[in-house]
Amino acid sequence: MVYTWGAARPAPGLVVPAGSDLGCNPTVLPTDATVAAQVSASDTCSVVATNVTHLDTSNGCTITRIFAVTATDGCNNMASTTVVYTWKADLIAPVLSGCPANASYQHLGDVPAPAQVTAFDNCDGIPGVSLGQSSNGTPCNLTITRTWTATDSCGNRAQCSQTVTVVDTIAPTLGILSPTNGSVFIAPANFTVLADAQDVGGVIAKVEFYSGTNKLGAASDGAPYFVVATNVPVGSYTVVANATDACGNAATSAPVSITVLQQLPLTVITAMHFDPQTGLFEETVRVTNPTYSTFDAVRLSVYGLTNGATVYNLSGTANGVPYVQSSGPLAAGGYVDFVIEYYVPSRVAPNPTLVALPATPLSRAFAVGTAQHVDRIVLLPDKTVLLEFTSISNRIYSILYGSDLGTWETAVPSITGNGTRVQWIDNGQPKTESSPATTPRRFYRLTLLP
Repeated sequence: MVYTWGAARPAPGLVVPAGSDLGCNPTVLPTDATVAAQVSASDTCSVVATNVTHLDTSNGCTITRIFAVTATDGCNNMASTTVVYTWKADLIAPVLSGCPANASYQHLGDVPAPAQVTAFDNCDGIPGVSLGQSSNGTPCNLTITRTWTATDSCGNRAQCSQTVTVVDTIAPTLGILSPTNGSVFIAPANFTVLADAQDVGGVIAKVEFYSGTNKLGAASDGAPYFVVATNVPVGSYTVVANATDACGNAATSAPVSITVLQQLPLTVITAMHFDPQTGLFEETVRVTNPTYSTFDAVRLSVYGLTNGATVYNLSGTANGVPYVQSSGPLAAGGYVDFVIEYYVPSRVAPNPTLVALPATPLSRAFAVGTAQHVDRIVLLPDKTVLLEFTSISNRIYSILYGSDLGTWETAVPSITGNGTRVQWIDNGQPKTESSPATTPRRFYRLTLLP
């Protein structure tokens, strides 16, 4: 009788494929059969039987497939191992939030910075968002395209875009600051035309100035925008300014009307009349400054005297024409009253032509001489002041006046003595700087010149 048995042997040898990460959304997945085809088993004693099974598990988007591989020989000795494959199952793109709508603006400077767009992904959580930006056109007519992109780890991509258009159609704002409407000048007039031009978010290219259809000039170097008009003759003018921005949008200012006069306006305050106190004809004339400039002095020239008439209280002559002149400046909008005295041998009232113009101030030298006695000082009913003194024939006298006893001014003109009593009346300009009625006090001195 024969007996046989198997002696104890080691378990079979087992060789399996290495597992791996298959990446995202693999098109072919390992199966029991494909893995089994890669398994080899060996045994020194008998034939080996192999078996492959698997189990899938998931963690979020990550899938894990574990293959269990066993090999059993004829003595039931068994060897086992596992093969692990992983992959990501993700076909869903991220979701973008905060994507702005298309927008339009008038100026490039009005365009805001790009919006902060965020993204969320079902597998990756919060992926990064990139911004791409392109533009086409000029600052006056520009198209800007902004594109935000988010891509997850499996290459799923989401995008959103915004189109920003910039079209500048707004004209500048414009106004003439100087001269103001209704301004008055004296010929030949010189004045500055100044405009305020603004283009919010844009640039002023030029400002042009016109008087009617006559172009005065243009300014293109930035603010201040102005031109200087010179030697403008007598007449009425309408001035406008035109402003053009860098995009060609234009605006015209409101018109400004100005007048250029031949002379300063005159008003007769007291008509020509004979004063028996002085034996002179006199009239009071008011000269007004309608301009916005202060004149250093005003000269009132007296034309057309006949019958031997002369200006008794003249300030001087120019080309043989007598004039009276203010002792100080004439402010814009102000006036000065002149009392003009005429000596007329025939006692026929003169009818002169008066012309008032701005002038250069006269220098009034301080009279130096010998102090003389004043016989009488009288405040007359019209608030003028009469001085009376005894004179020496053909000697020159000056009267000094002041508001205190320390500072003195010289009245004009000087007085020529006639060998008898002389009466001199302080009735204001042009003799003195103002009427005595306008000052709290006034002192007088009489000087005999050498």
